[in-house]
Amino acid sequence: MGGTFLSTETQYQENFVKGALEGIIEQKVGALEEAQKLAETSKRRLIGITIETRPDFCKENEIDRMLNYGTTRVELGIQVLNNEIYELVKRGHSTKDCIDAIRIAKDAGLKVNTHIMPNLPGSDLSKDIEMFDSLFSNPEYRPDMLKIYPTLVIKGTELYNWWKKGKFVPYSDGELIDLIANIKQNLPSYVRIQRIMRDIPANLIEAGCKKSNLRQLVQERLEQLGDKCNCIRCREYGISKKRKIIEASSFDDIQLYRLDYEASKGKEIFLSYENKKEEYLVGYLRLRKPSELAHRSELNDGNTMIVREIKVVGELVAKGLKPERYTQIQHRGYGKLLMKNAEKISSEEFNAKKLAVISGIGVRDWFYEMGYELDGVYVSKILNS
Repeated sequence: MGGTFLSTETQYQENFVKGALEGIIEQKVGALEEAQKLAETSKRRLIGITIETRPDFCKENEIDRMLNYGTTRVELGIQVLNNEIYELVKRGHSTKDCIDAIRIAKDAGLKVNTHIMPNLPGSDLSKDIEMFDSLFSNPEYRPDMLKIYPTLVIKGTELYNWWKKGKFVPYSDGELIDLIANIKQNLPSYVRIQRIMRDIPANLIEAGCKKSNLRQLVQERLEQLGDKCNCIRCREYGISKKRKIIEASSFDDIQLYRLDYEASKGKEIFLSYENKKEEYLVGYLRLRKPSELAHRSELNDGNTMIVREIKVVGELVAKGLKPERYTQIQHRGYGKLLMKNAEKISSEEFNAKKLAVISGIGVRDWFYEMGYELDGVYVSKILNS
């Protein structure tokens, strides 16, 4: 749900989510909980719910509400990492709100996607490069996903008046392409760029980039530089250009890789199955040791690890079917292998007694088959010592 969904009336939120689930299960029900239960085994499956919100509207109470709806990912409108710019553009929150929101969400098992806006008033090219560097070098941030929305001038806004008076000057298309190419060159392998550029009709944009294929132009610039982006999306089997020449025999070279890093006062382990030679990724998992500040009772006993995301990419293969061609990577066992490795790491390296998973409602039965049980808003499994 886009916008600040959580600012609406609670009853409206519940009715909206229940109505969406009723569309999936194809029947009317009396309560949200009933719709969620039926959605676990319905013909159409809900794999996740994403809610957008502001950093100052993403504290423990809001997180709990999102989890009760079945949310698996939160998108935070951070925009910039600079309190002076927040003040200038009247954003109404601080960098501390951003840091707190990211930490609370991760500690509750949610995936975190941050929205960032280069070229805001008060910034410049060097500040924007520094901002993106800080986003991943500073362990208080380090989001899982990223949307890059260059600042655009729209009539009827205060920014439009600044632009008309010459107080705000947008980057040229060339400057913006070079900036984002620079950003993509330096991203860690655990982050996925979900989107570059908002879908705003060009006729409504008074100033700023009007090229809706900005990502493509950035990719072409990287190729000219002889460089590449290392984000998940650019390496995914099925999206990567390399897929066009992949042979079935290259599956033999797919191996498990691991990246450990500190983030939001907790420990993150990013597991992935990749063919490094052919430069493609087939699946990945985000495992977290929550911080001591975690507030969820299912996770804050000090003996629980949480899988915040598990995904096998590529062409969709429907539940119950087998892959029929080499372009289909799903249902080849990589998901279960990732879970087994997460269980092993949790038990042997962190002495965890329980592994929890934040699962999409329609995916829970896949975890049930592996011995997991419903545990509050999560599914979990007691680990063998």
